[in-house]
Amino acid sequence: MESQVVLGRRRLLDQLLRAVRGGSVVTIEGPAGYGKSTLIGRWALESEIAMVSITISPQYDDDVALGRALGEELLTLDKDPDSPLRELLTGSFAVARHFMPVLLKWLARHRVLVVFDDVHLLTDPGSIALVQTLVTHTPAPSILVLSGRSLPAIKLGRAGVQGRHVHLNARNLELTADDLKGDPEAGLAPEVVDEIIAAAGGWPAGISLSLAARRVVGNAGESELPQTLTDYVNEEVLGSLSADQRRFLGEVAITGPQTARALDAARGRTDSAQMIAALRRDPIPMVRTGMDWIGVHAILGAQVRAQLIQDDPEHRVRLLRRLAEHLEAQGDVGAAFDVLGLLDDHARSTAFVELHGPLRIMGGDFALPAQWLRRLAKSRDGLSPSLQLLRASTIAMEGKTDSASAWYELLASEAFTAEGFEKDPAFAARLGIAFDSIGMPRPFDIEVPPVPPGDGWGLGPEIMRSGRRAFTGDLVGAANILQALETYSAPYALAEVWRAGQLAWVLRELGEIDSAKGVVRAAEPGWLAANLDRNPTTCQYQCLLAMAALDDGDLDVARAHFNSARVKASELQGGIAQERFLASMLLGSLARQLGDSAAMKSYASQGRKLKAECADSPYLLEVWARVEPELDQPEIAGSSSLSAAELRVLSYLGSYYTVPQIAEVLHVSPATVRSQSQSIYRKFGVNNRSEAVAMAQAQGFIH
Repeated sequence: MESQVVLGRRRLLDQLLRAVRGGSVVTIEGPAGYGKSTLIGRWALESEIAMVSITISPQYDDDVALGRALGEELLTLDKDPDSPLRELLTGSFAVARHFMPVLLKWLARHRVLVVFDDVHLLTDPGSIALVQTLVTHTPAPSILVLSGRSLPAIKLGRAGVQGRHVHLNARNLELTADDLKGDPEAGLAPEVVDEIIAAAGGWPAGISLSLAARRVVGNAGESELPQTLTDYVNEEVLGSLSADQRRFLGEVAITGPQTARALDAARGRTDSAQMIAALRRDPIPMVRTGMDWIGVHAILGAQVRAQLIQDDPEHRVRLLRRLAEHLEAQGDVGAAFDVLGLLDDHARSTAFVELHGPLRIMGGDFALPAQWLRRLAKSRDGLSPSLQLLRASTIAMEGKTDSASAWYELLASEAFTAEGFEKDPAFAARLGIAFDSIGMPRPFDIEVPPVPPGDGWGLGPEIMRSGRRAFTGDLVGAANILQALETYSAPYALAEVWRAGQLAWVLRELGEIDSAKGVVRAAEPGWLAANLDRNPTTCQYQCLLAMAALDDGDLDVARAHFNSARVKASELQGGIAQERFLASMLLGSLARQLGDSAAMKSYASQGRKLKAECADSPYLLEVWARVEPELDQPEIAGSSSLSAAELRVLSYLGSYYTVPQIAEVLHVSPATVRSQSQSIYRKFGVNNRSEAVAMAQAQGFIH
């Protein structure tokens, strides 16, 4: 088979011709069918060097037998009737004492390519020692080549340090589309090359056999694997595997590339890691392995999968169901849905999306549920009412409230009469809270039960509802909603971060600085663990993290969060206007504190543009009226816009009230007054109360 793999080797041949010189050791490691022997032969031909080759077999796994065989092969190149090799071979034969010194001297006088093929079969210590001697001492101008599926226990470090070692592995031996397109011997159109590479991967034997089949039957209409390729896989690849290994590879072919842990869950066994380790020790073509994962190429997969299904028709379904359950439990819902798609179980996939879609949406992940919905149905008519509601909620969360309201009204008119509510009160509740979430009156008067936030359909809208309350001035009501949601949002990192960011801002506006810091800090481990740093919905949360860092005087951390939040804000374009408006104000305030005048002006400009879209959010407009003048002021190092709570404290700092007295008047704790005072000092760049009052008077905060 190896002799057939002759195309596309120019790249490797040139590498060997450039890199290899006399005295070198070349190791070529790869599974069967990777063209190792053919490459060596072509290299010897082009370099015009004589070659002797010994294929290792059990009879040569002995130092005497191996040494004698090597001597006899070399002797065919030696025309000297008095050659010392001939004398050794005709007399007693002691490898270590006599043969090796004579052999090395002989190699130094001749230019020979000495090839040991299938070196993975070497186990005898004496034979390995013989090869090790050649690795260490092969003299110029001769060259030693060791080729096999793996290498024996030999030391190559000295040769490597001396610059004498050249190594090729399976990835080096794989053929690419460029290899074939650049080889005039192939004579194939580019699109045919791409098709063959897609089917056979880089496996040279598969490519060679596919090409051979095409030359027989023609290039047109070839859709099935040639029988020669199927036969080769059975004989050369699968023939060396145990029944358990074949079954294991069939299972991998069904599930696709997976970790050992996932395969254990799918298979209902605990030996996947051991199976992977065994295949790593003795690699075979078309199988890719890592330390704890494995994947099977389509050619091999098709055969082992078909055999497994033939033996156990129901095993495929069991595997995929268990794998989907495992991935779902691990939180990898995207992969779990992909696996369910392989089952072609529309009902199960629909139930999956109805459960997980809302939980993704409430965390700001609109793309994945939208993708799921497109894969379930090409049009609205192919979706259940619940999934239509899910799609509409996605649209609402993107800030397209007009389109969302049209969906909601259509759903209400189509499905929800009094009789319908009785049949499906849970859905009625979901639709009701959907109307509530965008501030739209319900078009029906029927009393429906509230949606438990924990079912996913209620959590996102409830967070949105709290935002509407805050933006209209009901800060206490918003805080109450958000605090009550903690029990439900805690298991979902996206929801918890969203909730925490909103609650922390509300608490700051209420003057509860320490509580606000505690909220964002409590959510930080989950935010980091879930890798939410790239989710645009976390923009507000990261702004509040930056503010907490500034409260603690950690400018570097604050600046890092600020820069990250700026990126997220740029991705919020098209989202809910109020959220973008608030983000502009928060970022503008942070920019002022951090001394970034260019960013400060940019966010001032953004705020003015967004103001017109938020006429129904009076409290946001009040915050803007407080923030805008400061963003337009000449930069004052260390100063920043003050929150409403800080302004209230500032108004008493110029009085004779003590901290406890200020706390009593404002109905907050003395600790809160002290925290807000420290924040004022930091923002003004001052050290004490009197300096803060003076700065406040200079900037027009107090008179």
